[in-house]
Amino acid sequence: MLRSVTPAFQSRNNMNLEDLKIETYPIIPEGGQKVNHHSRGFKITHVPSELVAICTIERSQTKNRDIAIAMIEAGLEKINWNHHAI
Repeated sequence: MLRSVTPAFQSRNNMNLEDLKIETYPIIPEGGQKVNHHSRGFKITHVPSELVAICTIERSQTKNRDIAIAMIEAGLEKINWNHHAI
C-alpha cells in the first residue's frame, strides 16, 4: 500500500516540493511479525531529473524521509557539478 505524503523540510539547493513524488510504504519487521507495524519506508522521486531515493534503514519515519531527501539533494548537486565541469 503506497501513500502520498507532504513532508516539512527545507531544501539546501532550492528544490521545489512540487518536483518531488513522495511515497511511503510499510516495512515488515525482522522475524515476520506483522502486528503493530507502521509505514516507515520512503521512496522519493525527483520528477524532472528522474532521480529516485529509497530509505528504509531507520526505525523513524522522519529520519528515513530526511535521509531520502538528502540523497536526492546530493544527487542533484552531483548532476549540477558535472554539468558545470563540462
